[in-house]
Amino acid sequence: MFASFYERMVLRNSSLKKISTVGKILEAFSFYKNWKRLMSIPTSPDHIKLRPLQGMRFYTMFCIVMSHTLLGIFSGPISNTRYTEDMTKKFLNMMVANGWYIVQSFFVISGFLTAYNFFDMKLKKKTLSNSFFPWAIFLRYIRIVPAMFVVMALHSTWLVHTFNGPYWDEFVGHEYRNCRNNWWANILLVNNHVNLPEICMQHSWYLSADMQIFILAMVVLFIIHKYPDRVLHIFGVVLGIGLIVPGIVAYIRKYDILYRQYPEYLYMLDSIKIDVYVVMLDATYTNLFGFSVGMLCGYFFVQYKDKDMTKNKVVVALWWILSFTMALSVMFVAYIFYDPYYQYTAFQSAIYWSLGKCLYSIAMAMMIFALSQGSGWAIRWCFERDIVQILGRITFSCYLIHIIFIRMEMGYRRWPSSLNDTMSFIAVLGDLTCAYLAGLVLCLLVEMPVSALQKLFFKGIKESNESSITDKPPASVNFTNHSYVETENTKV
Repeated sequence: MFASFYERMVLRNSSLKKISTVGKILEAFSFYKNWKRLMSIPTSPDHIKLRPLQGMRFYTMFCIVMSHTLLGIFSGPISNTRYTEDMTKKFLNMMVANGWYIVQSFFVISGFLTAYNFFDMKLKKKTLSNSFFPWAIFLRYIRIVPAMFVVMALHSTWLVHTFNGPYWDEFVGHEYRNCRNNWWANILLVNNHVNLPEICMQHSWYLSADMQIFILAMVVLFIIHKYPDRVLHIFGVVLGIGLIVPGIVAYIRKYDILYRQYPEYLYMLDSIKIDVYVVMLDATYTNLFGFSVGMLCGYFFVQYKDKDMTKNKVVVALWWILSFTMALSVMFVAYIFYDPYYQYTAFQSAIYWSLGKCLYSIAMAMMIFALSQGSGWAIRWCFERDIVQILGRITFSCYLIHIIFIRMEMGYRRWPSSLNDTMSFIAVLGDLTCAYLAGLVLCLLVEMPVSALQKLFFKGIKESNESSITDKPPASVNFTNHSYVETENTKV
């Protein structure tokens, strides 16, 4: 509040032409200033082409909130148990029961933006210094951790004292103790591999996996920087590793062909404690392909962004049909695997674990490329609405904080739930609304001030087509998937 008052009453009415460093720091925390930044609509050519990415982030976040809300409902007592027992017997329910692939969209977007920033800069600058790569890692880290630290502080202090209920200690108290004991794993972004039975903020595994893959991506881009004529060969090797490793792990460990959503697994959140979830969903190496194919898509976008690739309407139509076919078939094929009479082999399990995430990630990358080329019809229209753009920018903060409301509902529940599709959907909308309202506050008070402070203290050298990047960190480059490229006047 003080920063907002200072920015509105002092800085705006000041006759000083140059604002002091202290003034700029206070201005970074101005609620009004950050609100204007959030509501701004960039108009540069690349921003316009990449507007659908914010829409993809928002709709992906909707699916994630839906998944976590339903998981929270199913983890407690249910009065009409037939509803959950029959859930995997319906074909359309595979969108939920086997819909955990949706998080791959975030990995694809993250990889896309990483490669886009790198190759676009390389195209303009021609020369990059070696220190560019560690600086990119550092800048990404300080953009992620502050907001996560604030939410983690809520989990480990106030949250446990807000309410109480029959399941409060199981779902909220347990989280409280985990965060008090293992907060350091979150700060170091290694909690997807360390103390997994007592992980703090279960959903933050994604941030750790994404950061770890980003570090690997910087190594890959450094090699590409040294051998620019071998770009496709290098990407081919990385994609090959990302394709093969999950299958090898599944075959050696003899994992089930599915991450099954049966009532006995869902009750008391037991489904997130089993080995196949920890190894095949949360681990860094099982998500490498999605990030890598996003990077390849980002590379192709930079190469072809000034060319019209949508002249042949038949090819465009087939492109979209293939994209949706791959994405949906990966999820709906589980209907066959849920048949109690279906017998699978270890080899079939390995093939599905190898190809599942890969095909879905390729489908998302194809959609992103098509949307960036101006294709997509109604899909592009839905992704480009101004309100969707704003909600997309809040997605990172929303992702961090949304689980608080779900855990509170789980712990407070005092009677068995009587479920049906309509009531479940209403619960999802309620959690989504709470998550985005709280995410808006977190974004304006923490995420955006950190972004402004990052630009203030790590200015580097302004972009210029005539100069190269020096050993100072570039202020106008943001390598996180939580927001797009930032300059001094725009944020996408």
